[in-house]
Amino acid sequence: MKLTKQALELLLHFEGFSLKAYKCPAGVWTIGIGCTYYPDGTKVKEGDILASPAEVFSLKHKILEGFIQGLWDMLEPVQKHTYITENEFSAMVCLAYNIGLGSFKNSRVLKFLRDGDKYNASKSFLLWNKVNGKITLGLVRRRYAEMLMFQGKNWSEYEEKRLEG
Repeated sequence: MKLTKQALELLLHFEGFSLKAYKCPAGVWTIGIGCTYYPDGTKVKEGDILASPAEVFSLKHKILEGFIQGLWDMLEPVQKHTYITENEFSAMVCLAYNIGLGSFKNSRVLKFLRDGDKYNASKSFLLWNKVNGKITLGLVRRRYAEMLMFQGKNWSEYEEKRLEG
Protein backbone atom coordinates (compact mmCIF):
# COMPACT_ATOMS: atom_id res chain seq x y z
CA MET A 1 0.00 0.00 0.00
CA LYS A 2 1.25 3.49 -0.74
CA LEU A 3 0.95 6.84 0.94
CA THR A 4 -1.57 9.25 -0.56
CA LYS A 5 -0.64 12.70 -1.83
CA GLN A 6 -2.92 14.12 0.86
CA ALA A 7 -0.85 12.36 3.56
CA LEU A 8 2.32 13.96 2.25
CA GLU A 9 0.58 17.34 2.29
CA LEU A 10 -0.61 16.75 5.87
CA LEU A 11 2.92 15.86 6.98
CA LEU A 12 4.39 18.98 5.40
CA HIS A 13 1.60 21.13 6.86
CA PHE A 14 2.07 19.94 10.43
CA GLU A 15 5.78 19.07 10.49
CA GLY A 16 7.00 22.19 8.72
CA PHE A 17 10.21 22.49 6.71
CA SER A 18 13.65 23.39 7.98
CA LEU A 19 17.16 23.12 6.57
CA LYS A 20 18.59 23.75 10.07
CA ALA A 21 18.17 21.51 13.11
CA TYR A 22 15.76 22.86 15.74
CA LYS A 23 14.22 21.58 18.95
CA CYS A 24 10.61 20.49 18.52
CA PRO A 25 8.07 21.17 21.30
CA ALA A 26 9.00 17.82 22.90
CA GLY A 27 12.62 19.00 23.12
CA VAL A 28 13.97 16.66 20.43
CA TRP A 29 16.41 17.88 17.76
CA THR A 30 14.59 17.78 14.43
CA ILE A 31 15.43 18.68 10.83
CA GLY A 32 13.83 18.69 7.41
CA ILE A 33 10.19 17.66 7.63
CA GLY A 34 9.98 16.32 11.16
CA CYS A 35 13.02 14.01 10.96
CA THR A 36 14.69 13.24 14.28
CA TYR A 37 17.25 10.86 12.82
CA TYR A 38 18.94 10.06 9.52
CA PRO A 39 18.49 6.89 7.43
CA ASP A 40 21.63 5.37 9.03
CA GLY A 41 20.07 5.78 12.49
CA THR A 42 22.22 8.75 13.57
CA LYS A 43 20.19 11.22 15.64
CA VAL A 44 19.79 14.80 14.49
CA LYS A 45 21.85 17.14 16.67
CA GLU A 46 22.28 20.82 17.28
CA GLY A 47 24.10 22.53 14.39
CA ASP A 48 23.04 20.03 11.70
CA ILE A 49 22.23 21.67 8.37
CA LEU A 50 20.88 20.17 5.15
CA ALA A 51 22.33 21.50 1.92
CA SER A 52 19.12 22.04 -0.06
CA PRO A 53 15.36 21.52 -0.21
CA ALA A 54 16.05 18.48 -2.42
CA GLU A 55 18.04 16.95 0.44
CA VAL A 56 15.12 17.62 2.83
CA PHE A 57 12.67 15.77 0.59
CA SER A 58 15.12 12.93 -0.05
CA LEU A 59 15.59 12.48 3.69
CA LYS A 60 11.85 12.54 4.33
CA HIS A 61 11.20 9.88 1.68
CA LYS A 62 13.94 7.59 3.02
CA ILE A 63 12.64 7.92 6.60
CA LEU A 64 9.03 7.48 5.46
CA GLU A 65 9.91 4.22 3.69
CA GLY A 66 10.84 2.75 7.07
CA PHE A 67 7.56 3.89 8.63
CA ILE A 68 5.53 2.56 5.71
CA GLN A 69 7.21 -0.85 5.91
CA GLY A 70 7.05 -0.98 9.71
CA LEU A 71 3.37 -0.11 9.75
CA TRP A 72 2.64 -2.55 6.95
CA ASP A 73 4.30 -5.32 8.98
CA MET A 74 2.00 -4.52 11.94
CA LEU A 75 -1.11 -4.37 9.77
CA GLU A 76 -0.54 -7.47 7.66
CA PRO A 77 -2.23 -9.81 10.18
CA VAL A 78 -5.11 -7.32 10.58
CA GLN A 79 -5.73 -7.31 6.82
CA LYS A 80 -6.78 -10.97 6.99
CA HIS A 81 -10.06 -9.94 8.61
CA THR A 82 -10.32 -6.14 8.21
CA TYR A 83 -9.86 -4.37 4.89
CA ILE A 84 -7.69 -1.27 5.28
CA THR A 85 -8.19 1.56 2.80
CA GLU A 86 -5.44 3.76 1.40
CA ASN A 87 -6.75 6.72 3.44
CA GLU A 88 -6.76 4.68 6.66
CA PHE A 89 -3.23 3.44 5.99
CA SER A 90 -2.00 6.95 5.13
CA ALA A 91 -3.52 8.43 8.30
CA MET A 92 -1.85 5.73 10.40
CA VAL A 93 1.52 6.40 8.74
CA CYS A 94 1.14 10.11 9.58
CA LEU A 95 0.39 9.25 13.21
CA ALA A 96 3.25 6.73 13.46
CA TYR A 97 5.65 9.22 11.83
CA ASN A 98 4.92 11.61 14.68
CA ILE A 99 4.68 9.25 17.68
CA GLY A 100 7.04 6.48 16.53
CA LEU A 101 6.36 2.90 15.49
CA GLY A 102 6.85 1.59 19.03
CA SER A 103 4.14 3.88 20.41
CA PHE A 104 1.86 3.08 17.48
CA LYS A 105 2.28 -0.65 18.11
CA ASN A 106 0.83 -0.14 21.61
CA SER A 107 -1.85 2.37 20.54
CA ARG A 108 -5.59 2.02 20.83
CA VAL A 109 -5.77 2.85 17.13
CA LEU A 110 -4.10 -0.48 16.34
CA LYS A 111 -5.92 -2.34 19.13
CA PHE A 112 -9.34 -1.30 17.83
CA LEU A 113 -8.33 -1.99 14.24
CA ARG A 114 -7.24 -5.51 15.25
CA ASP A 115 -10.75 -5.94 16.72
CA GLY A 116 -12.31 -4.72 13.45
CA ASP A 117 -13.65 -1.57 15.15
CA LYS A 118 -12.79 1.22 12.73
CA TYR A 119 -15.06 3.74 14.45
CA ASN A 120 -13.17 3.58 17.75
CA ALA A 121 -9.85 3.25 15.91
CA SER A 122 -10.52 6.61 14.24
CA LYS A 123 -11.56 8.27 17.51
CA SER A 124 -8.39 6.95 19.17
CA PHE A 125 -6.24 9.26 17.04
CA LEU A 126 -7.50 12.07 19.28
CA LEU A 127 -5.82 10.53 22.35
CA TRP A 128 -2.34 11.43 21.04
CA ASN A 129 -2.61 15.15 21.82
CA LYS A 130 0.06 15.72 24.49
CA VAL A 131 3.66 16.89 24.63
CA ASN A 132 5.37 16.03 27.91
CA GLY A 133 1.98 15.30 29.49
CA LYS A 134 0.31 18.57 28.43
CA ILE A 135 -2.38 18.88 25.75
CA THR A 136 -1.19 21.12 22.90
CA LEU A 137 -3.40 22.82 20.35
CA GLY A 138 -1.07 21.83 17.50
CA LEU A 139 -1.46 18.13 18.29
CA VAL A 140 -5.21 18.48 18.85
CA ARG A 141 -5.48 19.94 15.35
CA ARG A 142 -3.13 17.40 13.79
CA ARG A 143 -4.94 14.42 15.34
CA TYR A 144 -8.29 15.74 14.19
CA ALA A 145 -6.90 16.09 10.65
CA GLU A 146 -5.49 12.54 10.77
CA MET A 147 -8.82 11.22 12.06
CA LEU A 148 -10.64 12.92 9.17
CA MET A 149 -8.19 11.35 6.71
CA PHE A 150 -8.69 7.92 8.31
CA GLN A 151 -12.45 8.39 7.83
CA GLY A 152 -11.93 9.20 4.14
CA LYS A 153 -12.76 12.87 4.57
CA ASN A 154 -10.83 15.99 3.59
CA TRP A 155 -8.19 16.40 6.32
CA SER A 156 -7.65 20.07 5.47
CA GLU A 157 -11.09 20.86 6.90
CA TYR A 158 -9.79 19.91 10.36
CA GLU A 159 -10.14 23.41 11.79
CA GLU A 160 -13.73 24.11 10.79
CA LYS A 161 -14.85 20.54 11.55
CA ARG A 162 -13.21 20.69 14.98
CA LEU A 163 -15.05 23.91 15.74
CA GLU A 164 -18.39 22.42 14.64
CA GLY A 165 -17.96 19.73 17.28
